[in-house]
Formats: sequence, C-alpha cells, structure tokens
Amino acid sequence: GARGGRKPILVFSGATPWLKGAYGDELGRACLGYGLTPVIASIDDWRAFHSGFPRRSWSCRLPFELKFNTGMNRLGIGLEHVAEVRRDLLRLSSAGVFPRGIFSHLAVGEDASHPTSRLQAERFEALCAELSPVLPDSVDFHLANSSAAMGAKKWKFLARTRRSRPGLALYGIPPESARKDHGLKPVLTLEAPVILLRDLLPCEAVGYGARYVAEKRERIAVLGLGYAEGVPRSFGRAGSEARVLLRGRLEPFAGRFSMDLCSVRASAGVRRGDWARLWGEGIDPYRQASAAGTIPYEILTSLTRRGQRIHG
Repeated sequence: GARGGRKPILVFSGATPWLKGAYGDELGRACLGYGLTPVIASIDDWRAFHSGFPRRSWSCRLPFELKFNTGMNRLGIGLEHVAEVRRDLLRLSSAGVFPRGIFSHLAVGEDASHPTSRLQAERFEALCAELSPVLPDSVDFHLANSSAAMGAKKWKFLARTRRSRPGLALYGIPPESARKDHGLKPVLTLEAPVILLRDLLPCEAVGYGARYVAEKRERIAVLGLGYAEGVPRSFGRAGSEARVLLRGRLEPFAGRFSMDLCSVRASAGVRRGDWARLWGEGIDPYRQASAAGTIPYEILTSLTRRGQRIHG
C-alpha cells in the first residue's frame, strides 16, 4: 500500500519544478502512490499542475496545497497572480478539485511587531478574504511556524489560521525568543564514549596543529566521535564556548576535532567507558550552536547516520 496512506505527508519544497507533459504525470503518480501531498509554490508550477484536469488519471485524486509569497520572498506564488488562481479554483471546483490548504511562511515569526511581520499578516488576511469564497470550509489557511505559534496571542492566529507548523519545537527546543517561557524538553541526546584518558604535562599539546597546549598538568578524555558524525569541527577551535557534560560537569573541548575523535578536559573522577553528552538535557542548545557560529536547527539536521541511533 501507499507509504503515506495512514498519515498525510506534506512535501513543502520537493515537488518542483512541476513541468507539463510526461514528467508532470510521473511526478503526480508518484505523489499519489506514496501518499504525498505536494505543495505548489510558483505560478509556473500551478499552471503545469492544473493543466489537463481532469484528464490525467491522478489529477482528481491527488491532494495538494498552495503556497503564496507574502513577503519572505523565497518560495510561493506571487500575490499578483491571486486573481488568476482564484479563477482557476472556481473553474476546478465543479470537478471537485480544490487544495487542502492555503498558506505562506513568516520571515520574522518571533516578532509580530516587525514591519515585515505586519506586512505579511495584512497580505495573508487579504489572501484569505480573496480565496475563501471559492473554497470549501474544509480548506485550512495556515501561517504559523514554531515561534509564531508560541506567540499566538500577539499574532492573533486564532482568527487567521487553523493549523500550525512547528519546526524546531518538534525537537523539543523552543525558538530563542521564547526559550525562557516554555517547558519543552529536548527529544534528542547526543553522547560519545570516553575511549582513552591521557595525562598531559605542562606545555604538552593535543591534536592536529598542536593548537591546545596544557598550561599545567591536565587530564584529557578522548571521545569516540568527530566531524564525520556531523558534529561541527568548530567546537574544537581555540576559545570555543562549546561544552560537554561529563560526570556532571560541563567541560571544554581540548584541541581540534578529528574525523572520528575529539578530546575534552576531564576531572579526576572520569573513567574509560563513561559517556560525554554533547547535546540534550543539561546542554544549552543556543550556547552550543553559537559556539559553532550557527543555530540549533543546523546542528540537529547535520548529524549523520554514522552514529548509532537509539529510539526510546
């Protein structure tokens, strides 16, 4: 049976370009067969998508959603084409063809008062007013990402949308603007074993380039994890604020990351076989990501399949 037959899967950016002819037919049949709901996010894709309705075998059965550009200027049908799309939807409604959802995406979801946010809200309300009369009540209008959903009162989303699209919050990490106000728990823990302990004398160095030099006698723990697992190599740069949780203490990295290994300072109680936590409970995701010059989302989506994954 269809892989997505039980749970609808919305394909936000993968169903493009939607070209007329055999390629479009193949894409439509694939989406239908795998239970995928494509998002049509450009006027060219929309014209190719609905051309030939209802002659194609997949066309009247395939669910779809339409995305409009209200100011983020990434994907989305331009608002100058709303009247055209409205005429198309009115024509297609006689064949029972209509989108499951109409949506846009916020550029500054964490700040409802930002000029771009106010502009997008106004444009989205106008879009709803233009298209709602030609669509069934079952069609969802939606706009909220994680940060906007958590600031729903400021955005007044209850009157504007019936669905939210959490992204970062699905990992248990609230948007930075709201992280002190929500009790989300991280759903992912990244740990590495201590595979070797080494005592350094003053002036001895660790790792490639001999960049980390012990100022006094130090104990170093070598962990079985490196940038091949998707951990940012910049965690190991000089002065990095990145930390690992090891035996209840937040310890700094010591020296450059290798492909398979990294080193951290270790207290006297650390033993071989202990586990060091690089991500999860006890680690500030924003401080950790900032140390790599990025955001938590990039780190979470960069982890490779090289490490063992335990689902529990």
